[in-house]
Amino acid sequence: MLLCVAVAVLWVRSYGSVGSLPPEIPRGGTVFINCRGQLLLVHHAANAEPSGRTPAERIASLRVTWGTTTARLSGGPGCPQVLIKALVFDPDAAWDTQDGLPRTILSRPYVFVPVAEGCTAANGFGFAARSAQLPTAGVPPKHLALWQRIGTVVRVLGVPHWFLLLVTAALPAQWLRRHHRRTGGRRRPGLCLACGYDLRATPRRCPECGRSPKVA
Repeated sequence: MLLCVAVAVLWVRSYGSVGSLPPEIPRGGTVFINCRGQLLLVHHAANAEPSGRTPAERIASLRVTWGTTTARLSGGPGCPQVLIKALVFDPDAAWDTQDGLPRTILSRPYVFVPVAEGCTAANGFGFAARSAQLPTAGVPPKHLALWQRIGTVVRVLGVPHWFLLLVTAALPAQWLRRHHRRTGGRRRPGLCLACGYDLRATPRRCPECGRSPKVA
């Protein structure tokens, strides 16, 4: 019952302020968002994690990788979204032997991914399961295989609150129905509501459990 009430509270709050969101989802990290009648999970797919103190050192640490992505969250008044920015190295380009940095960058693509779209018939009544990959526009055909290896950079899974409310309310409703049937069956023949003992001979007090229940 408490879980059902908690879901109802989340449902109401989801139409208010989104609240404080982290500015960035770490690589391989996950963020939960309560917004517009949906409980959402946003996952930044794991990829290379730069290391180093300076930007040059962080880029140099990615030398044996395809590149890296960053996932920034924006909690606007309407629909929060994720901005994915990528840095993709050209596998055919040489690295400068002096500073250890790539001489050319293949692409710096970006993509916006909506997070909360509300609960309508057009979007499956609030159920969400989508993923995003880097755009291939302008990518040379010989590098399309590299894009396939990069794969998904962000995943969004969402469940509507109305569904969670039905699920969490099912168990209390079943318990209440069974309790009603059990006590109703005891009340009709004049049984003790606590233990089911026959009270027709002793209607004022149950000799079995000592209680003084009301009988029909």
